Formats: sequence, structure tokens, C-alpha cells
Amino acid sequence: MKYFEDENADLYYLYDQVMFGQKPSLGKELFLSSYNGRKEYTSTDQQRAIEVIKYAFECYMGWTPEQTAANISEDILKHLHLNGLVSQRIKFPAELTPMNNLHYLVHLMYPDEFPYDARAAVESYYDKVISGEIPRFQKGFFATENNEGLERACICFARMLQLARPFSSIREMYNFFSKGDCKKLINEYKLTSACRDLFQFPLDFLHYSLPEEQRDNCHYHVLRVTLMRQNHLRRLHRAQKEQCEAV
Repeated sequence: MKYFEDENADLYYLYDQVMFGQKPSLGKELFLSSYNGRKEYTSTDQQRAIEVIKYAFECYMGWTPEQTAANISEDILKHLHLNGLVSQRIKFPAELTPMNNLHYLVHLMYPDEFPYDARAAVESYYDKVISGEIPRFQKGFFATENNEGLERACICFARMLQLARPFSSIREMYNFFSKGDCKKLINEYKLTSACRDLFQFPLDFLHYSLPEEQRDNCHYHVLRVTLMRQNHLRRLHRAQKEQCEAV
């Protein structure tokens, strides 16, 4: 690969200076995104960082993508002066601890050769939460500002259905999660906060966690109308009670 003809030659030159001891680190010349003096993540900066990391492994280590995937480690990153770059400029999914999951970094460098199975990664993380190996979901795991948090929640719910009590049919699932007792199961599998923050009813959580071909839309809407009516009656009763107590 002729890096000196590459459009990213300026990036490689700056990195060369770091490796030759002429610069302490890759600084403002490479990453211009900052706010109040703090480094901020942007997708543009991440892509520039990935280009530098690929260059380091291919030119300084002389590794193929397969060799990089087999041998990448935190020690190697430190040797190549890349550990700070990875921690500051690469955004790992919430289900991954960066230095323990460097296969994701390899995926970012070579996405076609090393695809990332997000569902399997979320399921693995969730299994560790259920077992207690991980004490709680990390902050932002079910973040509501993007669809990733919702997708993780639905993957976890589907995993719960695999591990929990057996259901004889899809309709039985719908009936179960339309009743109050289902909250005990959701709490047991540590999904109470996700259910509360992302869905109005546990029934919604179930419905959107099922593959589209398994969803019973008609039964779902019938049950949901019933739940909405019950909610309305409870609010009405509560308001009447408060009005009587105020007299």
C-alpha cells in the first residue's frame, strides 16, 4: 500500500512524528473538535483516528487484517502510542468495555472482513447483568435520545423471554404481559427501568421486542385499549377521591 500517495498522508505524517519522538501526541492538527477545552467525540474525528490506527498496524507492525484481529491488545496499542487515541476518539457501543473488546476496533478498521454482531454482544452483556457479574447496566445503556437504547432494551427483553417461564403461544405472552403480575418477572430480569423509561405498558415492551412476523397486532391493540381504559378509570377515581378529601 502506497501511503505516501494517500489522501490521508497528512495524518500519517503527524503520526510518524509521534513514533519518531518528534511530537508527544497527536494533537490539534489532527482533531479540531473540542468544547470548553475538552475533547468531544465526533464521527469525523473517529474516522480520522481509524485511518491512523490502520496505518500504524499495517505499516509499523506490518500486519494483515487477520494478524491484527488475532494479536491486537492494550499493550500493542500502548507500544504504538495509540491507547490515548482509542480511549478519547473511538466510541464503543454501551455493551462493550473498550480495552476488553478490541475486536470492535478491528471491525471499525475492516468492517467487511470482521462484521460486528450487535445482538450477540448485547445478549452477552445482559447475561452478565442477570448473573450479577456486572452489577448494573451502565449509564446510557437504554438512552432515549437515539434508537440504540430502544434496540438494546428489545434485545434484552427477547433474551428474557428465552430464559424465563415457557409460554405455549404468542397469544399467551400477550395476555401475560397485559396483567400486573408480569412486572415481577420484568423486575427479576432487571428490566424495570427500561420498561418504565421507554414504554407506557409492559405489553408495549413485549410487542416491539418480538420479530414483526410473530407480532399479533389485532390482539395487541385490543389489550392495549383495555389497559388505556383502565388507566383512565384509575385517574378518574383518584381525582374524585382527592376532590372529596379536599372538601
